Order: sequence, then C-alpha cells, then structure tokens
Amino acid sequence: FEQLLGYVGQAMIYIRLTFARRVEVIKDSWGVARSGMGHSGGNRKRDDDEHSGRSAEHESPREKISTHFGAQRPVKQPLGKRMKALFSRRKATPESQLLDQTHASGDEGDEGDEGEADIGASSPSSHRETSGHMSLGQQMPSSFEDMFDVNAAVMGVRNSSMVWMREVLDALGNFVTSCSDSMRFKAECDVLTISISKYPEKDINLQQFRACLMAALRSLLSRQWTGEHEDGWTWLWDSVAAALQANMRKPPVWQQNLENLFDSMDDRARYIFRKDIYQRFFDLAPAGQGFFKQSNTRLHFIADRVLQMSVEMYQRPKKMVSQISALGLRHVGFGIPTELFPPFVEAA
Repeated sequence: FEQLLGYVGQAMIYIRLTFARRVEVIKDSWGVARSGMGHSGGNRKRDDDEHSGRSAEHESPREKISTHFGAQRPVKQPLGKRMKALFSRRKATPESQLLDQTHASGDEGDEGDEGEADIGASSPSSHRETSGHMSLGQQMPSSFEDMFDVNAAVMGVRNSSMVWMREVLDALGNFVTSCSDSMRFKAECDVLTISISKYPEKDINLQQFRACLMAALRSLLSRQWTGEHEDGWTWLWDSVAAALQANMRKPPVWQQNLENLFDSMDDRARYIFRKDIYQRFFDLAPAGQGFFKQSNTRLHFIADRVLQMSVEMYQRPKKMVSQISALGLRHVGFGIPTELFPPFVEAA
C-alpha cells in the first residue's frame, strides 16, 4: 500500500509540475495573440525606428528587454508561406509578370525587409479565388482573427467551412480559461458540440482547423514560439477535438429523444417529475432547503422552466448559455451560495 501511495504521489507531483506550466504557457500566449503584440507590436517599433533614424545600438535598456521578449521586432514570413504564395501567383499571373514580381520582392529585401513579403499579392483572379477571406495583398494582420483568415485562405479553406470555424473561434477563449478546470472544460466542449452539430458533417474538418489555428499562432507569436507552446496548444486542441469527435452526431438524437419524452408526459407525470427534482436536490444539498421558501406554485413553475430550458439548450445553445449565465449572476446577487449550483444542476 505504501508503494502504491508513493506512485500516486509521484504522479500527482508530475501532473502538477507539467500541466501547471503548460496551462500557464497557453494562457500567456493567448493573451499576447489576442492583443496582437506578438506581431503588430514589432511592426510599430520598426516604423518608429525608421522614422526617427534610431538604430538598435541606441536602444535604451528597457527597449532592449522588450525586444528580447518579442514585442518590438518585425516578423518575417516563413519561407514555406512565401513559396506557396509564389506558386499560387504562378497559376494566375503570366510568366513575364511573375518574373518582375520576383525581382521586385528581391529589391525590397535589399532595402532592409529581406525575407518579408506580402503573401498573395497577385492578380485580380487570385483575389476572386479568396473571396470571403481577408485580401492577401494587404499588410500582414495583427489580430488573431485576421491572421486565422489569412492562413485559412492560403490553405484553401472553403467559405462553407469558415462558418462552423467561426463557432469554434468564438469558443476558443473559453477553452483557454477553463483548461485547468476539467468540469468546466467538459461543459464548454459539450456546448460547442451542440453548436457545430447543426452544420453538415462534410464541411467539418477538425484537422484543417487545427492547421489554421497553429499557423495563426505561430505567425503572431513567432518571436516567442517555443516547443512548450507547440506542445501546449497541440494538447489543448487535441483535447477539444477528442471531445467533439466523440459526440459530434449525437446532439440531434438527444434533442429528439428529449422532446419525445416531454411530449409523452401527461400532467400527472410532469407533476411527479418536477417534485422529484427538489427531492433529489435536497438529498444532495440539505442546506438548499433554506433558499426555497416560495409557494408550491412558484416552485413548480421554476422546475417546469428547467425542463423547457433543457430542450432550448439543444435548439439555441448560444442564447441559452447567455441566459443561464445571467441567471446565475442574478442569484449570486441574491446571496445564493455558488456551492449549491452544481447539486441543483445534477438534480435537474
């Protein structure tokens, strides 16, 4: 038993040391990516230096520290992206024009921006190929959403796929903040599963989203990106993808079964069902009895609303998450202990 206890203790120490650092890296890098400082900050610093005529040797110690941590240097595009953009232009641009563009990009590199190019600066036909995405001939974006669009366009993501990807992007911040809380993380995965289950299965490609996500993060955090970032974000997305893949096609079935159950219940069955909710809740949390002092009619109305919200969660998940969150905040304002929320959810 002592040996088993030692193994358990070592495993807990390993998990704490490994995953605490991983969670920290994910949250810190997400904050930088959302603020745009990992990429745009460097461009702003470069423009200011060129305008004032200062060189890197004349930077103050504070500026050198900021530069070391990646917020002050221009970011050069990876060679793979430049080559892919060059090949895409070859398809839509005559050979003579392509040669001129190649020489022009080389001249720009000699002037001080060597290796940096606008991916996708091409003819009107290539702009038509990327309709629905950000124009690739513009300056490199500094926001995460715009960088994701650029990489999605480069990878040939269809406009129909971008619709469900927007759903995932909207929920990505919730995954980052809840990755250290397994129960909350699972709840966020369940909500996203319900949302994207409404889209055609042929349009959903989780591996394609992963490629766009990692490319966008590497571009925005190119100065800070390390193996820890690669491992952390890969672990986070693989955890999300596994939860989504496991239940992707199930929400419509669950919704239909739940609707059929409620439709088949008569008034007597509904009354018993509502009463059992409170009985289970009081068994799980006896202290909750002191907070349900309303009339019997009001209590049954609350329980009946819970049943309705269960179905509406499958119909309008985003709206219901907003409403339930607002309801929880109101109850906190009423002085209801948050420790009573999980037992009530379990009982319902």
